[in-house]
Amino acid sequence: MWTRAFVFLIATIYSYQVISGVEIFVAELTVESNVTLEASTILSSWSEGLTFSLSGQTVTLGSREVTAECLVIGDDYNCNCSSGYVWSNEACYSYDCCRNTACLKNVSLVSPLCIPAVNVSLNGTAVLPGAVSDADKTQLQSALGQLNGVINIPIPTTRSSSTIANNIVDFWANATVKFNTTKLQEIVTNMKTNLKADYIFVDTHGMVTISAPDKTVNYKSNQSLICAFDESTDHSGWNLSKPFERFELNTGRQIMLANCLPSDYPSCVNVTLLGVTGILAGTYECGFTKGSVRHTASATLDVALLPDVISMEISPLIADCTGDIKIPVNISVNATIPQSTEKYAFQWKINDKDLTTFSEPVYLVQLNQVVRVNCSTKDNHVTIVFKNRNNQTTDKNIDIPMLSAGQPFCKPEVSDEVAWPKTPPGVTLVNNTCPVGRVGQKQRTCGNSSVWLNVLSNCVSEELKKVSTAADNFLQGVGATQKVAMDIFEGMRNNSEPANDSSNIADIMASVNIIDTMAQATQYVQLDENVFPNFVTSASNMLNSNWTGVNDTILHQMSSKYINSMEVLVKEIQINKSSGYNTTNLELQFCSRDDCNLTVFDIGVNLNKTDGLMKVMAIKNLMDKLENNYEKRESTDLILSATLVNNSNSNISISLLFPVQQDNNSDPLCVFWNTNLNKWSDEGCIANKTGNYTLCECTHLTSFSVLMSKSDTSEPALDIITSIGVAVSICCLVLFLIVEWMVWSAVIKTHLSHFRHTAVVNISVFLLLGDCSFLASSNPANLSETTCLTLTLCKHLFFLGMFAWMLCLSILLVHQLIFVFSPLRKRVFMYLSSILGYLCPMVLVGCSYVYYNYTGTKYHNEKTCWLIYEGLLKGSIYSFILPVGTIVLANIFSMVVVIVTLVKTSVPDSSKADDKETAKGILKVVVFLTPVFGATWGFGFALLMLEPDTILFTISNYLFTIFNAFQGLFIFLVGCFGEQKVREEMLRILKVKSGQSDSLSKSISTAVTKTK
Repeated sequence: MWTRAFVFLIATIYSYQVISGVEIFVAELTVESNVTLEASTILSSWSEGLTFSLSGQTVTLGSREVTAECLVIGDDYNCNCSSGYVWSNEACYSYDCCRNTACLKNVSLVSPLCIPAVNVSLNGTAVLPGAVSDADKTQLQSALGQLNGVINIPIPTTRSSSTIANNIVDFWANATVKFNTTKLQEIVTNMKTNLKADYIFVDTHGMVTISAPDKTVNYKSNQSLICAFDESTDHSGWNLSKPFERFELNTGRQIMLANCLPSDYPSCVNVTLLGVTGILAGTYECGFTKGSVRHTASATLDVALLPDVISMEISPLIADCTGDIKIPVNISVNATIPQSTEKYAFQWKINDKDLTTFSEPVYLVQLNQVVRVNCSTKDNHVTIVFKNRNNQTTDKNIDIPMLSAGQPFCKPEVSDEVAWPKTPPGVTLVNNTCPVGRVGQKQRTCGNSSVWLNVLSNCVSEELKKVSTAADNFLQGVGATQKVAMDIFEGMRNNSEPANDSSNIADIMASVNIIDTMAQATQYVQLDENVFPNFVTSASNMLNSNWTGVNDTILHQMSSKYINSMEVLVKEIQINKSSGYNTTNLELQFCSRDDCNLTVFDIGVNLNKTDGLMKVMAIKNLMDKLENNYEKRESTDLILSATLVNNSNSNISISLLFPVQQDNNSDPLCVFWNTNLNKWSDEGCIANKTGNYTLCECTHLTSFSVLMSKSDTSEPALDIITSIGVAVSICCLVLFLIVEWMVWSAVIKTHLSHFRHTAVVNISVFLLLGDCSFLASSNPANLSETTCLTLTLCKHLFFLGMFAWMLCLSILLVHQLIFVFSPLRKRVFMYLSSILGYLCPMVLVGCSYVYYNYTGTKYHNEKTCWLIYEGLLKGSIYSFILPVGTIVLANIFSMVVVIVTLVKTSVPDSSKADDKETAKGILKVVVFLTPVFGATWGFGFALLMLEPDTILFTISNYLFTIFNAFQGLFIFLVGCFGEQKVREEMLRILKVKSGQSDSLSKSISTAVTKTK
């Protein structure tokens, strides 16, 4: 009979891996004995504390136990592990000794034979292509039963994926032996094959050693956690679990991940936490992955927390000390902190003097304290102090503004759903009330001249606030993964859509800050090109708004942060296969060739390089938001940013060809955005004007643009006239159509009147639709590309339709004058006018759009949402100008025919009275026919031929704007008050409505009787 003993030898030498500061050696001794000599007797002769030398080190015997006994009779073996010990993995997998039963194999050479029992477990998930059957569950349990030391295998449970019911199976197992990773991976691979699973993942617990602080740590202290595993693995990682949340950790501003150096373990990782705050408190889990198997360990980091954020507000917003200064003013102070698992003691102070003593620790979210403000004290402030269980404190104070007697003030008023009380100049009030679905605060300052400034709202969408919090955590290293980055940019994109009030300035400010945060995070985490679609779309959508609601200082800070952050992100995001992205306000192109010639938003870019990747980004609708430090120059609309990565050449020369966006005879200036000064600079750039382009040649890379010394011809007065005129026209056209509906049956007694009113109604309808489309596109910067294109098509179609019906009316009038005795038949007129008034405009607009798309030429200008003018007979504008010009000339010809006919009719009677009547008739023709014939559009053609700086151009510009903006009013006046039948019928209707129907009925009855 022989016995195997398990001996512990303890050395007084420090070992890195062991927390207790000693290194543990394990030795195994085989003792052969006969039936009369017990193994325990032999072991008892080795007393604890016995010391001896081992490899030059003094070691001490700590304990000795019998681990296994074998009875050998001839060639028969019967071996058993002692209590508390189990068969080793070698004994199990090499000799099939795996359960808590006797081993009948010759295992005398196996070392170790039996090992101390431990508690380990595993859990896993398998995803099958179809529903999980009972046979699948049995097969899983059978496969797990092949593991050594398994003592419990619960029945697997199933759940459903988003597309297939019950196709996911979760399984568990408990064992008393640490799993052999190779064997476990072999079993997992076989399970995947046999079950035909899409994938299987397995986590083990109890096999990894974790070292973590074993007591409560201080708030904002630095901490370190270490995980070690005695096998080599493919990769490792850390996770942080909190109630209802789980984050993957990565290196960031507060987190540092590293391998343990030096280490006696094949796998060892360390996480260092810098300034532990609430977000870093929780359960830390480390993991070592090899194949489909991940070995994990976890430990809870207990932090004595303090509030990360303290919000304070007062009510009323100002202390009114205009009365007796000896009487204190009561002010209610509220303090709000995020919900926490920590109990806090708190104390109130006023003007740094204790108002209360520290309370008992309690769970807190909101506190309230009424303080008495002394009006004789100039500066008053209230402080709230919080204390945690480690006696650490943090505080927050709020100033209490006062209004004294005789002091000037801004008058109390309600603005942005907040009552702002009377406030002295220079004081900013803060109100923490936001609309439903938004969080934050509103601020308003009383200006130095005792006039309120605009309300600055920081009320951010709740959904965007969550995205902002995720971005902040990302920067710290919490949840800093590619997937979370994609979720952050997706959240930004969803919030920037027009349906989500994307023009809200608070949301835009928050989005700019998110972009800036993610740009800072790229120094720690590498992002790949999959983030580009949502990132570029959201960044482009932000530029659809004018960013109103903030002063110039904040506007310039926002725009500067935007362009700096965009440049960093575009540069740092890794490119694999993408060649670029294109949105309404942003276009990206990438080039890895030595000779790069790219075009972005019509800007030509040329760069010769020897290596590296060039990234080019063009931006619209940002220039007007950036500070222009060149006072005598106007900014253009386009900015181009060029960056070069992985390039070793220090001598860079880039050529940029900017299109001239307006007529300009002055010299352009090429500038770049200095990110250090946040200003434009022309250092290192040369500008040359070549035709309709400005060539910029620069010796460095950054964001570029062109400044011009002359602004466009737009005038505020004309804009006001246009807006008012179009609005008045729309109202008048609606009234005119109502009047026509009311008098229709009375005024179409003859074919001629039917034809004329049909044409005028169609002219009014098309003009009304055109004016509505014009108003809808009056602010193109806030419109999407699709909406802008749609409105351009609508205006093109509706205005052409209006002129087509004007031509119908003109042809009708000339025909009746020339062919007096050959009137048009109703069917012929309606057939021909329908073709000319409906079909022709649709065909012309459709063919124009298809032609410009087929030839690759732009059909519309996104900046104006109208057709493009590129020069003489160049551009889509001529698909409108040419037919309209032809119709206007034809209509003017018709007016001349009418006037000549009137003159000829009056020739036989040459008296002065008749001449006067003829002159009146001609004037009436001009006044009545000019609006419905569109003759005033002739002033628009004059604008194309005149020089912009001449007096004639200015006069024509104002006349064209006035006549055509109010065209609907003129049609209403001519159609309702200029036609006798319409006036009479309206008068009759008004008399009926006013109660004169009896007398009117009698007169009508008399007239009918006489006729009979």
